[in-house]
Order: sequence, then structure tokens, then C-alpha cells
Amino acid sequence: MKTIQQINIKKLIESHIRHQGLTDISMSNYVIKLKELLSDFGHMKLDEDLIQALKRRNESLTSNTKTLNRHYIGFLESYVNSTPFQKAKNIIIDCQYCGGQATLQSSKRIYKRYNHGDIYICENHGHLCDAYVFCHKGDNLPLGTLANRTTQIARSEAHSKVDRLWLKNGWDRGDAYKMLSDLMGLNREECHIGLFDEEQCLHAIKCVELIM
Repeated sequence: MKTIQQINIKKLIESHIRHQGLTDISMSNYVIKLKELLSDFGHMKLDEDLIQALKRRNESLTSNTKTLNRHYIGFLESYVNSTPFQKAKNIIIDCQYCGGQATLQSSKRIYKRYNHGDIYICENHGHLCDAYVFCHKGDNLPLGTLANRTTQIARSEAHSKVDRLWLKNGWDRGDAYKMLSDLMGLNREECHIGLFDEEQCLHAIKCVELIM
């Protein structure tokens, strides 16, 4: 059996996603997070011993990232044991704006009469904060990082610009983002507008304008 250092994590994730029939998820999230979680375990084999080691380390953490880590470890565990993969639940996200905590709730809390599915909403929304983020229906993970109103507007403008770029030129969407990641000095997995802050969105817009 190969060690983690000998395994192509991206291909492993792609294979498991296909096998599980998962849709509407961000593979880049899994690539980034699993590489991070496994960075100190390169000498170990991908087996139940590794899963237990990951769980022990995660439970020793005090931050809210442990709830998100559990999901990714569960994804890896389902691969090792060939068991069905479960959607995320009880995920807590720290809000970078007010220091509160965001959890998965009905979008009707924000949109009132309209239901756009579940989204992560900061506990201080409507008072000290206006941050929230939609989630992937395939796994219930956040569709990026929490965003306040100004960041949401900036992300929307950046998305519009990038979409116009690849549609106008008849390019593959992935090729457009690869070009953008090169111009922004980011790894392809990091070039995700849902992860951008306002400054990065403005940078992305300027890069697209250079290409167009």
C-alpha cells in the first residue's frame, strides 16, 4: 500500500466523488483541505490507522475548524472503508467580520418569503453583522467564505467579468480560471471567487480587463 506522499490526492478525490455520485460540490475545497490535513502524515499509509490519527489530532483542537475538519476526515474515511459519504452537519464557521459563529440555517431568515435552500448565516446577522454564504447542495459545505454586503457585491461583479470572458471567447471555463490564477499568482485551487475578499475581487476584475 502506498504512503500519503506517493498518492495523488487530487486523483483520489476525483475518483471518490465519481464513485459516490456526488454533484454540486467544489473539488478544490477537498484538494486544499485534505492536503492541509495530511501534510504531517506523509509517511503513513492510507488506512484506518491514519484516519484515527487524524481524528485524534482534530479533537485536540480548540478552534471551530474542528467541525469542518470532521467532514473532510469523514470523506477520507468513506474512501478507505468504501462506505457511503454523508453530507456535512453541525458545521460552525468563525465570522471574520464580527467574531461570531455562522451555522447552517434556512435562507428564509434573510429572504423572508423566499426559500433558496440552507445557507450559513452569522449569529449576529441583522444586528452587528450582515455576513452569510450559500452552501453546496451536494455536501452542505460553504460555497466559499462568509461575505458581508460589500464583499458579496464585489464577488458578483468578479463572477460576471470572468463569465463574460470565457463565454465571449468560447473558452472552457476551467481554462479561463487557470489564466486568471496565473495572473493573480494563485494556485488553481485557490482561484475561487467564493474565497476572495473585496481586494482580491478588484484584482481579479483588473486582470480580466487586461485579457479582454
